[in-house]
Amino acid sequence: MVAYIANQFGYGFEKTNTMTFRALVNIPLDVLIVVPLSAMRDMSSLAFISLLTVLALVYCAVLLLVELPWYNDVYKQKENFKETVFLMDYNFLQACAMTFFAYTCQV
Repeated sequence: MVAYIANQFGYGFEKTNTMTFRALVNIPLDVLIVVPLSAMRDMSSLAFISLLTVLALVYCAVLLLVELPWYNDVYKQKENFKETVFLMDYNFLQACAMTFFAYTCQV
């Protein structure tokens, strides 16, 4: 999302896909939002971050569903387009690990 906004202001994919750009975006957000909430006496203050996380996931899901027809049209026009409904590779295990870790931290 931030990379998309940066692209609208003239930053290319090469600049927004770097670790430096990610650090410049994520570190201030963490310092301004997560650190003050985690510095409180009890961890119940992090429940607000959980709510924001759920809202962000819902926003991403709606955005993906709305933009899916456009992406489908763009990629079908490419000559080396190969349609796959489900792809199982090594990234699947990484995604499962992140999902289970997030669920464990949530509960």
